[in-house]
Amino acid sequence: MLNFCSNHSCLNEEKIPFSISRVLLEQHQNHFIQEHDYVELVYIVRGDARYIGEGNCCDIHTHDIIIFNSGENHYYEVRQDEPLEMIQCRFNSDFIHESLLRQLGITALMDDSHSYILPDKGGHCCNRLNLKNQDNIRAVSLLNGIQLEWRFKQANHHALIKILVLKLLVLISRYKSQNSSCQPELKSIRNSRSRILTRRVNGFLESHYAEKLSISAISELFNISTRQMNRIFKKETGLTLTERVHEIRIKRAKQYLVESDEKVIQIAILVGYEDPTFFSNLFRRQVGCPPGKFRKVHQEMAEKHISIS
Repeated sequence: MLNFCSNHSCLNEEKIPFSISRVLLEQHQNHFIQEHDYVELVYIVRGDARYIGEGNCCDIHTHDIIIFNSGENHYYEVRQDEPLEMIQCRFNSDFIHESLLRQLGITALMDDSHSYILPDKGGHCCNRLNLKNQDNIRAVSLLNGIQLEWRFKQANHHALIKILVLKLLVLISRYKSQNSSCQPELKSIRNSRSRILTRRVNGFLESHYAEKLSISAISELFNISTRQMNRIFKKETGLTLTERVHEIRIKRAKQYLVESDEKVIQIAILVGYEDPTFFSNLFRRQVGCPPGKFRKVHQEMAEKHISIS
């Protein structure tokens, strides 16, 4: 049995790029997460399974921490003898900005492409650690605290959740640094450097879409020529880098139009366009209607849904 999770249902209905939930996968039940645009941190409460994704597979066990970056597909094969219980903590890449992590010196968790990474000594990217003893107790305590804040939603719970998530990332970073010689059980089933590069570039674009971006600067960041970058990215995604940036920005603009009362001109600036006319024309070409009409249609749909309820 396959369980599918869409982007809209995975994140919460509040206007905060975060959610946390406890999931139980029964025996003979497989779980597939579609490609998403958020970071997912998974803690295995109990059980064993096999994780498959991004060209790698490895066994996962009780007390494992796994991090999935934006754009990563992943699939669980649950063991026959017991269910798999896990805590899924999901947040957008800008929930805790990478500049804050670097400012605090939490660099062990990130590579040069601003993706979360837990490689073994050989450079494999299983993104998995097994927590031991006091480190595991501290991680569980932080996760429990996050769940309580998320459940009861008392005053300033958003700020406390962000602090607790940051503390959890610090703990994981420290544990990874102290145990860097530990090699996770990993068997490579496919080695696609082009796909890994594309995933990392996508992760960077998701985090920096509102900034002024140039193909040459992005190529230099990833230590690759502009020509190679264009060729690889186009081959893997069917889009040029510029087209992908526009796609991300328009997607974010649609979220602002539906979830906020910001004026169209302000939304254009928020997603990276200095010229509101260019933004409106691009939005019309990609979506099929101007931003104002898009907002109006969704407002009418929401009002109709409320009246029916």
